[in-house]
Amino acid sequence: MSECKGAFTVDVTDVLTSQALQELLARVFRFPEYYGRNWDAFDECISEVARPAAIRIVGISALKARLPRDAGLLLDCLRTASVEADLDVTVV
Repeated sequence: MSECKGAFTVDVTDVLTSQALQELLARVFRFPEYYGRNWDAFDECISEVARPAAIRIVGISALKARLPRDAGLLLDCLRTASVEADLDVTVV
């Protein structure tokens, strides 16, 4: 894992589908090409985000309204990553 003090902001306000969410996450976090665009792959790759990175998720209420399962899985994965990979995660 490389050292970096960068911050990542993910605006999920306008995400309409699970696929669009996975594409957004892959792009924002600069996941490798082999990223599987599913929650198991996200859970594995998020720990590879450069530390000590801050992650800010914007629009979670809108995502919960449209894609409640995906919103819940995103938050679960980020909670785990915040502990295991020492990431600073903010959800607004």
